[in-house]
Amino acid sequence: GYTKAVEYGYEKENIFVLSLGTGDYIQKPSPVNAHWDLIHYMTHHDAIVKVLLDSQQHNVDYHMSTLMNDNHYYRWQAWFEESIKLDSCEPDILENLENIAYEYWEEMELYDNNRLNRLIERLRYE
Repeated sequence: GYTKAVEYGYEKENIFVLSLGTGDYIQKPSPVNAHWDLIHYMTHHDAIVKVLLDSQQHNVDYHMSTLMNDNHYYRWQAWFEESIKLDSCEPDILENLENIAYEYWEEMELYDNNRLNRLIERLRYE
């Protein structure tokens, strides 16, 4: 979206991007003697998917934060204690996701740089 806006002639200082992540988790460290070879990845498909998705999202986040300053690019990403599959829709998982979202929202309200209020102000006058 950012590239298209620039192509259409919008000034970079008039572009604002809010990137909403799907959430992520930090994997537990592997044992020292773990073998991350082809056999491991053949038996752990989720590890391959996580590596591919994480690398893409981190690259985009890095490039967007490099191109734009903190007032024009926000990345909101909640962190989970354990992996949640993207297609999970069980009631207990949905309730857990809702609780994580509320906690994240409250954390943003208390965050030092006031990014939630800055976003609200920006949207109010655009």
